[in-house]
Amino acid sequence: MKKRLSRGEKWLFASPLLLLIVGGVLWQRHKMKLYSIEMPQNATVDVVKFSPDSKRLVVFSTTTGFVGWVYDLESRTKVCNIAKPKDQSGEWDEITYDGPDWSPDGSRIAGGVFSVGGTQSVSSVYTARTITIWDAKSGAVRINQLCQAPSYLRGEEFIHYSPDGKTLVGGGVPPAVYDATTLKPLNKPNAAFDQGVMTYSNPKLGLAAVLNVGGNGLRVFDLKTRKVLWQTPIDEAFDYSWSGDILCVYNFSREKDPKTGQKLEGSHLLLWDGKTRQQLPSPPFSPVKAVYDYDFNADNTKLALFVNRHFVNGSITRDKGELMLWDLRAKRVLWSKPMETPLIKLAWSPDGKKLAALAEITQSQRRLSIFDQNGQSQFEEQPVQDIAVWSGDSKQLATVVLRSEPKYKFTNTVEVHRFED
Repeated sequence: MKKRLSRGEKWLFASPLLLLIVGGVLWQRHKMKLYSIEMPQNATVDVVKFSPDSKRLVVFSTTTGFVGWVYDLESRTKVCNIAKPKDQSGEWDEITYDGPDWSPDGSRIAGGVFSVGGTQSVSSVYTARTITIWDAKSGAVRINQLCQAPSYLRGEEFIHYSPDGKTLVGGGVPPAVYDATTLKPLNKPNAAFDQGVMTYSNPKLGLAAVLNVGGNGLRVFDLKTRKVLWQTPIDEAFDYSWSGDILCVYNFSREKDPKTGQKLEGSHLLLWDGKTRQQLPSPPFSPVKAVYDYDFNADNTKLALFVNRHFVNGSITRDKGELMLWDLRAKRVLWSKPMETPLIKLAWSPDGKKLAALAEITQSQRRLSIFDQNGQSQFEEQPVQDIAVWSGDSKQLATVVLRSEPKYKFTNTVEVHRFED
């Protein structure tokens, strides 16, 4: 006959397990702390970006009289308002912002401000836009320069500072370079770029990728010699950008499901190494699968991507899809895992140790998950919005939460997740 354990003996056996559970909860709390920064009432958050030293945060918004605000993260207090630049064109209606980007020393913030409208010439809509540089301490406008050009020739989009802070580089066509102090243009238009739709330059390598849909496809130029180093036909591109030395093309594709014959619309990736000037092996592509988002780790050796079924007859399928990690050196999938809901955004921390993912819960709400390098879930939170931005030191992650208030009033809150060593 088996002896029944007394209550005290049961507690004795259970206590190590309880200690492990409680200790795990306390350890998770120790590893991460959450701080909230309330935005002004009725202000939506469009863009957030950490300063180079990870101690401040700039928030851009298009729904207030100001462009945005700078916050000190240690005290969680507002440093300054980012002043709205003067409309030099007289044509601003609803304005939108490109950027912002911090100067390497953290003293300035640069961005593009634009509104589509104005004069029309040869069926091309001219865009009244400015490049603005703000003082990061006072929020005052240091310099504000009007730029007017046809949409296919403008070079003021995706403004960012060069690593030395001496120039500002734009992502338009042709690729634009400006003096970071005077905003004087430092390069001239070139016929090689005139037929492009959009350019992404890589100042470190001295290269520029130019897309011309239906013409020359995607071409990579040497910015000094203007010679074409790589060219590939592109029917249509969702997106393309540089990650370090690697150019990633998020290519549109149209296929038929071999089983059902349904028209499928989706995407796959093309990878090109700007240093070796060789095309790289891409993640495996299936005619019934499509890449919906991706992000490279810090040293560009691994690529996280979310794969789902294609659009079917113009409508997105509701399959759950899978998250996978592609090793560019080993040329193989390291791991993959099914997702409960589709992912719409992936973001590696700069140190490559944590992967933030936003999953679609509803049309306007997302769930934040954080995975380690092996795909193991470390943290989950819901609901958040479409923003997940890491600080340069990888110790902080900024998200945005909508706090509803009575009678058409709402407040966006920036939540900063701080990870402890």
